[in-house]
Amino acid sequence: MRMWIKNLFRYSSHLQYTGCRKGEILGIEWKDLDFINNTLSINRAYYYSHTIKGHYTDTPKTQSSCRMLKLPAHLMDTLLEYQKWQNEQREICGGSWVDSDRVLTSWNGEPMKPDQPNYYFDHFCKCTGMRKVTIHSFRHFNASVLINSGIDVVTVQKAMGHSTAATTLNIYSHAFSNTQTRAMEAIANVIDL
Repeated sequence: MRMWIKNLFRYSSHLQYTGCRKGEILGIEWKDLDFINNTLSINRAYYYSHTIKGHYTDTPKTQSSCRMLKLPAHLMDTLLEYQKWQNEQREICGGSWVDSDRVLTSWNGEPMKPDQPNYYFDHFCKCTGMRKVTIHSFRHFNASVLINSGIDVVTVQKAMGHSTAATTLNIYSHAFSNTQTRAMEAIANVIDL
């Protein structure tokens, strides 16, 4: 069981590169990954509802949240390694394995519950001494890196799955203002009045 948790975190932590919401990451199925074109389609999310007191799969947060992301080749290679490891886990479990086609699963193939990533991440932080942040912090990190790299607001909006560019600007206004300051400094350095 400990090896399963270790491998799960090792491989699943790479999905944080996508900037997806936690529910979107938990909803990824193997068929959503195109290993030839290095793309990931976000089509569903996995949630917990206090109202129905249960887990369910639905569309992502907004219509714009359904999107395709181009992923780096090294991430796709890591996911292929994970798929091989998951197939080995399937063999170990035998008849106990639940075929959900999900990328992130519990030890027996069932879809991972929405609270499990937080539990594993907390455990990882304690074991490594890493400063505690939330899983959602990786999404903000992803958006901030895009913005600080000079990526335009519409591209960031689409990558994050926000419904409008205004939403992206509202959430990340501080990052865009820092980028604008650097842009003006770059112009000033070239013009040198």
